[in-house]
Amino acid sequence: GLGLPDRSYYVETDPKSQATRARYLHHIQKILELSQMKSIEAQKAAQDIVRIENALAMVSLTRTQKQDPKQLDHQMTVVELQKVMPAFSWDLFLKSVEAPPVPHLQVTELLFFHKLNELLTQESLSSWKSYFRWHLLRVYSPYLSSAFTKEHFSFYKEHLRGIQKMTP
Repeated sequence: GLGLPDRSYYVETDPKSQATRARYLHHIQKILELSQMKSIEAQKAAQDIVRIENALAMVSLTRTQKQDPKQLDHQMTVVELQKVMPAFSWDLFLKSVEAPPVPHLQVTELLFFHKLNELLTQESLSSWKSYFRWHLLRVYSPYLSSAFTKEHFSFYKEHLRGIQKMTP
């Protein structure tokens, strides 16, 4: 998915949005560096991650579209979803996570999955490794060392939400 709260953060062109995207790029690089990635590698990885996220954001639903249940209701069988995303083995994935057999899956953003399939075939394996590394670190940063926690707070809480002080 996306590391910023929603599509608008990627597409708005006002100065504040542009500054937020620049800061986000720096934040990704900093978190990757904290995970022991060399600075030059982290810089390239951050650019790859933002490129992937930008492409996904362009086909993501807007906040208004997400309020329309018809936009989010795409029940599909695994076979139907496999046709949408042939570059990803849904059977293997569901088996590996030990999911029980399901008659249908709820696919909320159909265009997103079409674009994801396209990106899976276009982007390099190293770009995807960086992307998944980043998203894993993004989720767990608040629970890692104080350097991760502070960096996560600085961007997501302080910059995006205006919260000035970390809770103990």
